[in-house]
Amino acid sequence: MLKTEEVRQLVQQALSKVVTKDEDVTYQVARIIETDPALRAWYDQLCASLKTGVVNQSIGRWTSNVLGWPALRQVPATGLTIIKSYSKLRPQDAS
Repeated sequence: MLKTEEVRQLVQQALSKVVTKDEDVTYQVARIIETDPALRAWYDQLCASLKTGVVNQSIGRWTSNVLGWPALRQVPATGLTIIKSYSKLRPQDAS
């Protein structure tokens, strides 16, 4: 099993709560993790075992990977405390 497999599971839980997925979906995932008590506890546990930097980079990578959307550019994550920046993603056509 990949070292970050549990981060993928965390991302999938957060993604299931995202109402509208757009280029800022990574920001939305991080916001949900930050504000949902159960997901935040899981995030904190992952940070303790894997290191915060690994978890945060993996959140972005897994969000992109799960959706199949490539990264566009890095931008500041204004208003969040768990991440300082995130990659905007390019939504892919469903067709």
